[in-house]
Amino acid sequence: LVAEHGCGGEQILPSLRSPASARYVTIDCAVQDVASFNGLLARCMQSGEKLEHGTFALQGVTELTGDVQLELLKAIRSFTDWQWLATTPISLKKAVKQRNFNEELAAELTLFTLRVPPLRERPQDIPLLAQWCVEQHNAHRKHVLNGVLPEVVDHLVAYEWPGNVREFTQYLTAAAEHATGPWLTVADLPERLRTAWDQKAHPRAIVETIQLDAFLADLEQEVLRRALAQTRGNKSRAAKLLGISRPRLLRRLAQLKLAPAGAEAIEFVPLEDATVEDERHE
Repeated sequence: LVAEHGCGGEQILPSLRSPASARYVTIDCAVQDVASFNGLLARCMQSGEKLEHGTFALQGVTELTGDVQLELLKAIRSFTDWQWLATTPISLKKAVKQRNFNEELAAELTLFTLRVPPLRERPQDIPLLAQWCVEQHNAHRKHVLNGVLPEVVDHLVAYEWPGNVREFTQYLTAAAEHATGPWLTVADLPERLRTAWDQKAHPRAIVETIQLDAFLADLEQEVLRRALAQTRGNKSRAAKLLGISRPRLLRRLAQLKLAPAGAEAIEFVPLEDATVEDERHE
């Protein structure tokens, strides 16, 4: 079961157990070392559970260290009558590519894969989850709420929910407990949710930077093209039109790669030396 943290993978996993499973053993992979893992398996065998059809539920299997992964691989091949289920925040294929997970073990655990999308990918579920949270509140509190206002749903959808359903229920439960009116309002929501809504509703204007040198070069090219077009390619007339000397015009045409193929050779001289206007025509 591939599910990000907070998506409820631990609650979904029991529903996947085989109907023939007589036992359901949960293993928190984040706290397992070789000794504790083998001790758990030994207790199962001593109690006779190995002879029964049961289910091992591995929570957060990618948290296992390399040596425990090898022990798990042996156990899977030994406890053939048992069903092995696992939750992971990323696909085991990706974990293998990252060299954090045993490839053979990944193959054993991915005969069937189910992915639970994060809450940010299913905004259509948010109104239903909000109503469920209100109903849970009403079942345990004297202050009964009618539901949530539409603008509250808009705020809930605007938030990314990095903690997924777990974070959602925590926030909505707290909001319901602080509500004073018959409906859950925006004012009852945590500040983080209101801030996320404000940022989405009023995004900061993006200031586009201007590359001055490139902008001026483009502008100069356009001016030179228009001058040459107006004088039908006569560079001397174009230079007069632009108020510059002909040698300077030729230099700029070459530097900006506007001089046609086979153009006359250009002698580059400092601007202060180009004092005489060349009146030659092509």
